[in-house]
Amino acid sequence: MKTCTKCGKEKPSTEFSNNVNCKDGLQQWCRACMSQGASEYIRTHKANDPEYLRKFKIRHMASARKCKYGLTPIQYDQMVEDQKGVCKICGKENKDVKALAVDHDHITGKVRGLLCRTCNTKLNVVEDIEFNQKAFAYLLESSK
Repeated sequence: MKTCTKCGKEKPSTEFSNNVNCKDGLQQWCRACMSQGASEYIRTHKANDPEYLRKFKIRHMASARKCKYGLTPIQYDQMVEDQKGVCKICGKENKDVKALAVDHDHITGKVRGLLCRTCNTKLNVVEDIEFNQKAFAYLLESSK
């Protein structure tokens, strides 16, 4: 059994589509709400309205963070506030249009902090220890 976050009804898990990005492997909305939501989106989507698109993107990102990391919008906002709106690694203010990225351990799924896009991208390389060892050996060898 799972509770749909749109209609609030508890339904069998078979009423939810699969979503590999969610912790439980299922969509947050039941199939009926997904269908209704898609119809509403198509009916009300305003491709030339930047404010509408900005709000849609914010809602979508909040939903994705909840699904992927288990973070509610309130928890995410609290993390931003705790970090004073800056990247946890470089300490620079996020001037990018995109929100700070949620950094997490890919093995345990534990959220570590919020990073700017640059640090988040660099960290992906740093975490690959085998690659780093090979790259370091290559650089040592080529500098001789």
